[in-house]
Amino acid sequence: MSESFSDKTVRASFKQGTLKLRIASHRALPLVVLIAGQPDPTDLLAICRRHGTPAFNLLSISNIRWDEDLSPWPSKPLIMADDHFTGEAASFLSWIEQTALLWALSQLPEPPVTTILIGYSMGGLFATYAALSNAPFEGYASVSGSLWYPDFAKWACSQKLSHLLEAIYFSLGNTETKTSNPVLQTTGICTEQIEHCFAAQKVPTVFEWNPGNHFQNPPARLARALHWLLHTL
Repeated sequence: MSESFSDKTVRASFKQGTLKLRIASHRALPLVVLIAGQPDPTDLLAICRRHGTPAFNLLSISNIRWDEDLSPWPSKPLIMADDHFTGEAASFLSWIEQTALLWALSQLPEPPVTTILIGYSMGGLFATYAALSNAPFEGYASVSGSLWYPDFAKWACSQKLSHLLEAIYFSLGNTETKTSNPVLQTTGICTEQIEHCFAAQKVPTVFEWNPGNHFQNPPARLARALHWLLHTL
């Protein structure tokens, strides 16, 4: 019998965000941490099941301060007039490590065989930042990541990678850079630069282009990232 991706769900709420842990099995599995704009990953799990992705436990983190918690350092508004990039990613990463992960580990029947951090949009920026900040994950995915963030590509390529890092996945939609916003126009170049810098340090990487704009089918794009990571790690 094939294993379900959602045999048991437990939840917890904190000031910093809402945690939903879907436990797929009583045995040891990879733990995937998802920085989610939407709290319900049902579509993502269904796609993974349909594509034969290896089973995993999923910790989704939602109800966060999107601009504030996921930006690596302060910046003026660049995309929308109400952008609020206060640069609190380091603090948010510490909360994930010291609270969210420890809570998830306390709920799992067995310790994870590997840990993965994935995110979409600003969540993809945050995942890449975490990969360069000695976070306790072996795999990462930046899916339609906001790697246009000011000075981020330059900073990323100046960092020495963590010894824990084993693989990282990047993707963008093939029309994401076709925009009148000059900042967003740099997304492809910045993503390519960062992916090359990881690859130059002998980390398995991939950079895929998906059909469509930034908002087209996030669950399917996240599922592609997970399929690659779970077959690579």
